[in-house]
Amino acid sequence: MNSIDFLPKRLRVQRVRRHRVKRQATFLVTVVLILSALGYSSRRQIAEARETLAERHHEQSALSSELSIIPALQAQIAEGSIKQRISRELGSRLAVSAVLAELGRVLPEKAALTSLEYSTVDAHHAPAVQSTVPIVAASAAEAAARASGEKRVRVVIAGVAPDDLDVADFLGGLSASPLFSDVQMGFSKTVMLDEGRREARGFEVSCLLAR
Repeated sequence: MNSIDFLPKRLRVQRVRRHRVKRQATFLVTVVLILSALGYSSRRQIAEARETLAERHHEQSALSSELSIIPALQAQIAEGSIKQRISRELGSRLAVSAVLAELGRVLPEKAALTSLEYSTVDAHHAPAVQSTVPIVAASAAEAAARASGEKRVRVVIAGVAPDDLDVADFLGGLSASPLFSDVQMGFSKTVMLDEGRREARGFEVSCLLAR
């Protein structure tokens, strides 16, 4: 059964307009709410992206700082390799000037050196020096070096001194020095100086240089 609307046409038009306005308003509010939600979500994503970017920048800075020390580490490794090769193949890293300075320090005032010989030997096959008065026995480190077949520098020192006391002082100084080890007496004998007018004690000492 069809309903009959007795309202004037003007009122019916107004009612249709009100319904249309309500629908449009509802649609507009829905669109605004959707845009607000999208805007909030976008702002949140942007904030998270900024935080992530800041973290990446921090990590990059830390990585750059770590990478900057690589050349120094490579230089240290190269230097260590050179020192290791010198120690392994030449037997010692000590400069000759340091050895001479240490010998001059421990040498008694009235004694004098007449010769100084260097030789690189295999620690395992280092020739034993015949010693009538051994000053210091080979240490455990020396025994280990000899067992490993490493290179060592042996120094044979010859000189003259007024008497055996000065010779003993020189041996004691060598034994106490950190630059020398395995100090051994080769010989100590009477020698004539000044064309036979004066007696002295000639001696020969053998030792290994520190690595």
